[in-house]
Amino acid sequence: MLTRRLLFPTLATCLVACATPAKPNLASASEVRTAVPAVTRASLPVLSMTQHYGYVINAPLESPVVFALFDDGTFVWSVGDVRNGRYFRTTVAPADVAQLVTTLEPSWAALTPQQRYSWGPDSGYRSFALRTSGGTFTLGSWHSDDPNSANVADQRGMFPRSGRSDAELELKWSDDYRALRTAWRAALTAVEPFKQAPAEPLDRYPPELKWVENSAR
Repeated sequence: MLTRRLLFPTLATCLVACATPAKPNLASASEVRTAVPAVTRASLPVLSMTQHYGYVINAPLESPVVFALFDDGTFVWSVGDVRNGRYFRTTVAPADVAQLVTTLEPSWAALTPQQRYSWGPDSGYRSFALRTSGGTFTLGSWHSDDPNSANVADQRGMFPRSGRSDAELELKWSDDYRALRTAWRAALTAVEPFKQAPAEPLDRYPPELKWVENSAR
């Protein structure tokens, strides 16, 4: 029987695991995804989301990018399973990209370290990166954005939804956790109109997303 090497981490180990995303195994990408043509861009995306997998048996040893928005207006995203789902590419006005940064940056810059991250040891989670002239701001969380998800998470941990609505669950949020989720929702809301623009369907994981993924290693 396969067992976990470390079942009950010490407090010090927990603090490190909760605050530091794991680096992927560089040799694993070709084993879990068909090779993607190389692409090079002048700069990293203004806003991107990445999926990180936890330390579980048979988990993919990579961190695929869910979406990326570049300053020239290129927007590439996935629908469904980020590794085996559907992919799209569109172009939006660079002025709209600049407005997104102007809208998000003040609230993101004001977050404290305690308000930026929320996930448990060895868990999978998603992260945002907002890149501005004032610096790069990141968020990370293991919660699901699905209002019908079987399990939910907040600053206390992960637990069954048990029929409760999001509004009911939010009553238990701490102020720090509420700040994280408010910034998170603002980012999702900001890119949603871009997904409504005419888009090109893609038949594989987009090279732009692969480039962002590789650049993070």
